[in-house]
Amino acid sequence: VFLAEAGRVLPGTVRVVVVRGEGKSFSAGLDRQAFTPEGFDGEPSFLDLARGSDSGLDAAIAEYQEAFTWWRRNDIVSIAAVQGHAIGAGFQLALACDLRVCAEDAQFAMRETSLGLVPDLAGTTPLLSLVGYARALEICATGRFVHAEEAERTGLANLVVPAADLDLSLIHI
Repeated sequence: VFLAEAGRVLPGTVRVVVVRGEGKSFSAGLDRQAFTPEGFDGEPSFLDLARGSDSGLDAAIAEYQEAFTWWRRNDIVSIAAVQGHAIGAGFQLALACDLRVCAEDAQFAMRETSLGLVPDLAGTTPLLSLVGYARALEICATGRFVHAEEAERTGLANLVVPAADLDLSLIHI
């Protein structure tokens, strides 16, 4: 919800947006607390969503997707500065951005399928366009980790830099 709100309130004078994680990883993805009956503060649990109506579930998924789709606006350039892990929803957030600049320790993984979920936050379309159908299918179906070097070689990452240079490299793009 916060990510969608950020897109709605972004001033019209902003032309470049950088998204990055705080700490050693870009994003570890979904909070598995969502699978518990309690869920986590401020959000319904997946069990609550599954017990609800189809229209309610569709609305919740659409709201989550909005947080990932606004990054591809034509009036801004969005850059994911990826260090450490970008897993599941975190991977899809990086894919939502126009460019991905990665530290050498970056690792991407579409882990949803290993949890019995569909990667439904709009990340599969950009993944497909970046790496092609066969590789995108293999990345999604296996949930394996794609390391920075492979990400750059296959077009998933635009640039890989030493971790210490990640911030500096964003200035020169």
